[in-house]
Formats: sequence, C-alpha cells, structure tokens
Amino acid sequence: MDPKDIARMVDAYLRATSEPDEHGIEYDVLAGGIREDDGWWYVPVRRRPRPTHTWKYYEYLTDIEDAIKKDHDDVDVLLIPAS
Repeated sequence: MDPKDIARMVDAYLRATSEPDEHGIEYDVLAGGIREDDGWWYVPVRRRPRPTHTWKYYEYLTDIEDAIKKDHDDVDVLLIPAS
C-alpha cells in the first residue's frame, strides 16, 4: 500500500461511520502528512468543526483504527488529530 491507498481507505471508514451524537461533522484526511514508519501508517485527520469534547473525538478515531485493523489485518494505522 502507498499513502494514496491509505488515505482512500481511512476516508472511506470516516464517511461510513459517524461520530456518536454528532451531526454535520466533516473529516479531512491530510494526505500530504501521511507517513509510514516501521510498518505503521500515521494519518493526520482534521475534524470540522473542532470537537467540543476532545475525548469523544479521540475515542471515535480509535474505533476507526480498530475497524480498519479488523478488516485489514495486515495494515497498522494510527489516526492523528490535526488542526
């Protein structure tokens, strides 16, 4: 996989799964900031509007990471909150 593949995959998961109790939220995968290090893909994600409860947003990103791992055992992704 390359950064473009990772960006498309993460974007698809973000669009398919909404954040609990939130409406009108948009997510941008910052493809230019994606990097791979020792088998892990680090993917910056920007949320608009900014979260009011940061811990809920972080929990949501963790749920997306878990879903990706469940469906793609060979891919390790860490979603990084970006501003």
